[in-house]
Amino acid sequence: MKKPPKNARGAKNAKDSLLAAGVRVFALYGYEGASTRQLAKEAGVNISAIAYYFSGKEGLYNAVIAHITAEMRDILGVQLQIAQAAMGQEGGMTDEQCRDILHGFIRGMTGFLLSEKVSPHAARIFIREQTDPTAAFDTLYAQTIRPVHEMITRLVAQLAGLDFPGEAATLCAHAVMGQVFGFKTHYATIMARLGWKKCGPAEVEKVTAVVLRHTDSIVAGYRAGRRKDKKQKGAS
Repeated sequence: MKKPPKNARGAKNAKDSLLAAGVRVFALYGYEGASTRQLAKEAGVNISAIAYYFSGKEGLYNAVIAHITAEMRDILGVQLQIAQAAMGQEGGMTDEQCRDILHGFIRGMTGFLLSEKVSPHAARIFIREQTDPTAAFDTLYAQTIRPVHEMITRLVAQLAGLDFPGEAATLCAHAVMGQVFGFKTHYATIMARLGWKKCGPAEVEKVTAVVLRHTDSIVAGYRAGRRKDKKQKGAS
């Protein structure tokens, strides 16, 4: 095993190797199951390098989470800025703008999750933090999940005529986002069912088209239900 290098290039290479190893090992064994010995062996560095560069296993795991959140922010941050600018204009967003921005989020999320940028290992860590959250979930939620979830909630609330913030709008937004993540968590199934050998731009576009169609249907269903409820209240 190599000892922690003293020069800047060597330090960067060691840290990058540990980060890449962390994504793989934490994905396979979880935070509790992964050992520092496994992490060091996977990275090809001395076990002391974990403490030297990341102050231990927890620090390395936090760095892995930060790496995943940074990649998501790079993709979805632009859509957040577009949405915030539209909301800040005089008169707020039109429904047409709102729908276009919502579709932009869906396209960005679908394209990102199904691309090679999100490895199966990174996806597994993200999913595990949903089902069995660690202390790092707070960072993942605050920096990535919550801002996007809140914005999509605001968009569907306007389009569906729901209160924001509100339970119905939040559940609607979660349903919209859930279908996107479903194509990642059940990636092997859809590839096997359709006989796809890869998920390239053409395949991503097909998935995106389905998700967008379903998103419009979900929003329309909520809006129709809202109108029906108002009509029934007016008649009673």
